[in-house]
Amino acid sequence: MLHTLARATALSWRGAGRGLAEHWGALKYTQALAGGRDSFLGLTDEGHRIADHYKSLQSSELGIGFALTLAEHMLRSRFPDHSVTIVPADTALRAGWALTSRDKGEKVKYRYRPQYFAEVWRPGEPSLAIPLA
Repeated sequence: MLHTLARATALSWRGAGRGLAEHWGALKYTQALAGGRDSFLGLTDEGHRIADHYKSLQSSELGIGFALTLAEHMLRSRFPDHSVTIVPADTALRAGWALTSRDKGEKVKYRYRPQYFAEVWRPGEPSLAIPLA
């Protein structure tokens, strides 16, 4: 399940934004930990708030991972001779379409945009792209 989640999100974590996010995460640790030469490290009040936040994020990501694994399993059983690839929708859509109405330069409200696409494919045949939310 974790492998499926990692494969599905790896492309969206590339680029300059990832380095900034990792740097910010390191800075948050300096605020989260307290201690001195004569004491053990402990969590500050900020650290406890961050810990609760990360537990919430991890819970959400694990839920997504289970859902993607289930979707992949179901598609593999429905299309036994095909390959199934899970791709983040933002990565696929960024290749040529506006992700938000602001990107397009006009005020358009998108009612639905999937978080992932499942591509079911076999060499020599057209792909089937299934939106996943």
